Amino acid sequence: MFKSVIFLGILITVMLSCEGDISLDYKFTDLAVENAENTGEAPIVNTLDSIPAAAYVIRMNLFPEEVSRSRGRYFDTETPPRNTNRPDSINVFANIDFNLEHPAGASLNEYFVIFNHSYLNTSTLDDPYITNQFSHLFYEEPMPNYADLLLMELPDESGDFEFTVYMELADGTAFSKTTNLIRIYK
Repeated sequence: MFKSVIFLGILITVMLSCEGDISLDYKFTDLAVENAENTGEAPIVNTLDSIPAAAYVIRMNLFPEEVSRSRGRYFDTETPPRNTNRPDSINVFANIDFNLEHPAGASLNEYFVIFNHSYLNTSTLDDPYITNQFSHLFYEEPMPNYADLLLMELPDESGDFEFTVYMELADGTAFSKTTNLIRIYK
């Protein structure tokens, strides 16, 4: 009986002293945007002067800053880092007419989705969710440094586009950046 009590006490002590998942909180501190293309396995930044419309992507560089971290042994994709000031909305606008229903300056949100490192895990710009939990680099980079906005609808005509991305965070902080001019062709 005495040995059982001692064993139980040791077992409880060991279980309570084990460190589990790392809990990480972060926030986005800035925004930069780049033109990218999606002709391979995943989107990549494109420095050329044109991209096929069917492969166009806006890369949003997000500059996460760690706010707090609890001690633990590992990151877990089931409990990814938490954004303490998550994006409330993201809006995309073009400098020229996209189509008859979307003239220059009209919101193009319905034509883009957020790609979360997996085609099975996307979100809309009206209800943005940005995470690295589906990335093959999650354990090395648990906070999302960037998010890709995939263009899902082609413009009526080829053209020289600049896209402005406006992102508002939950606390009202807003960022607005514009891509370099890019020829998008059909």
